[in-house]
Amino acid sequence: MTFAGHFLAFFTIPASTTISVTNGGGGPTTVTITAGTYTIATLIVQLQTDLQTQRAPSGSAWTVTHSTGASGTGKVAIDCPTDTWSITWTSAALRDLLGFTANITSVTTEQTGANQSLGFWMPDCPMFIEGNYLAAPDVTDFRQTVSPTGVTIGHTGNTRYEHNGLTYSHVPDARTWKSAEVVVNESLQQFLRDSQWGTGNTFFTPSSKCVIVAHTGTAIGNGTLTGWYLKGAPSMAAIVKRAGESWDGLWSVGPISIVSDI
Repeated sequence: MTFAGHFLAFFTIPASTTISVTNGGGGPTTVTITAGTYTIATLIVQLQTDLQTQRAPSGSAWTVTHSTGASGTGKVAIDCPTDTWSITWTSAALRDLLGFTANITSVTTEQTGANQSLGFWMPDCPMFIEGNYLAAPDVTDFRQTVSPTGVTIGHTGNTRYEHNGLTYSHVPDARTWKSAEVVVNESLQQFLRDSQWGTGNTFFTPSSKCVIVAHTGTAIGNGTLTGWYLKGAPSMAAIVKRAGESWDGLWSVGPISIVSDI
């Protein structure tokens, strides 16, 4: 990674999603992940809390982290310092979401997923958008009627927020296409399968809302909205073009419109 910036798609952890955990404090214990709607950034906080409260260690507290930023890997790491610990992934969907590929058995050190987490995309390219990316521009169905004498009446029934022209001009091949991935799950194609098209992980729904963080480290809308829906990304062909005429090393992604209700 050279540039910061990433997408965080929302997903829902259903009730009765569990893992089996053992550490110096006891076990194996069934740890139930608190049901709710999350991004990977908020899920790791909840997972850490659920581990600590339901299978407390004998030594230091559990830690769950997610690597982001210009030097980030997109991978989740889990540790139970000073204990010997294990996790059995009784939920394959949760395991895959977090980027792990196998159970964690009798370890004493931090364990990092082999794959990038799902619902997370790092373009490794500066963002361009029409307008001020810190703003949440209003779009309304405002209508006006002008009388013969010049009296003007206006009416608005509905309002939404919208940005146009979201574009990443030079996205590396591995961050674009599934077939070119160096780290499993790092591509835009995988991100869209999971978060937009409904053909990936079952925790996501089609057209999942996303938090979009610019290369500056600040989210589009500057935190005034919960997230954005992607409009106009029905296929890779619709939004991905070669950045050069004949080289497949870099790709232009966009333009995409993003809209939000709140």
